[in-house]
Amino acid sequence: MTTAIYLKPVYNGAQEIFDKIDDDSLDEVIELAKEYDINNNNVRIPSRQHDTIERLKKRLTLEHYDWTTI
Repeated sequence: MTTAIYLKPVYNGAQEIFDKIDDDSLDEVIELAKEYDINNNNVRIPSRQHDTIERLKKRLTLEHYDWTTI
C-alpha cells in the first residue's frame, strides 16, 4: 500500500514582506520604510532586516521617491 505525502509549501515572513513591498501602493511602502527605519546604519549585514531595507530602497528608487528623506 502506498501512502501519499503532501508537503505544504513553506511561506516565511520575509516572503510576505517582499510581496508587500512589490505589490502594495507607494504610500504603504513608505509607511513600511518608516517602520524599518531604512536610513539606520546599525543594521547587521547579512540579515533579513538588511535584505528588507535594500528591497524597500529599490522599490522607492523605482518609484522616483527620495528614500533618504524618510
